[in-house]
Amino acid sequence: MLCQAQTDKATDPLMKYEQQKQCEELVDQHIDNEIIKKRAENQQLLDESIKQNTH
Repeated sequence: MLCQAQTDKATDPLMKYEQQKQCEELVDQHIDNEIIKKRAENQQLLDESIKQNTH
């Protein structure tokens, strides 16, 4: 929906499609980056917990 709102002003259907596609790719990339970041944080917490509980 966010991408649709941003591309509603485009009058050329092809341009609108390209802008929406580009917007969706940026959103997907942001979501992927957040997932990777959370995974790394969780892995660090897990590693620390294992280290504390095995010594």
